[in-house]
Amino acid sequence: VRGGNTNSSEQIKLLLTNPIHDVKLAINHITRTLFNYDWWTMLYVYAFFSDNSTYVMFAIMLFLLYVSITEDDYNFKLKDKIIMIITFLAVFGMTSIALYLSFTEVGSDFVNGYQTRYVFPVLPMLLFAISSKKIKVERGKNRNMNVCIISTIFTIIGIAQMMLS
Repeated sequence: VRGGNTNSSEQIKLLLTNPIHDVKLAINHITRTLFNYDWWTMLYVYAFFSDNSTYVMFAIMLFLLYVSITEDDYNFKLKDKIIMIITFLAVFGMTSIALYLSFTEVGSDFVNGYQTRYVFPVLPMLLFAISSKKIKVERGKNRNMNVCIISTIFTIIGIAQMMLS
């Protein structure tokens, strides 16, 4: 038995008969995952960036967010962005339900065992959806090279930290 007192049929019965519990479960799960910085750092960057992974991960996430928002080489149509967001949320929802039914104790207000790696492959869809033509950054000729250089710096920091720890 995974996760202790689990029973999928009892979980399904609870989900179908108790909508207040469902709303509470959804709010708790979303705040503990998507809106929780510690959850995003569970991408196991500590294996690469050692003890200071939280700080390096924060810089990487800010950089990734900046590039995602300001990227205007190609902006998807609103319909495509909505489809990408729905796809991300569908993957998030399906993996959450699977873990709630198979890994979480009956009646729990939280989904046990949910890891960042479950949504990481579809994260680019969410990042593509946040770019906007309205946000402009003056682009130099070397923008792509600068992005590559910063990525390389993060890689060098990770290698140096692995060697020093």
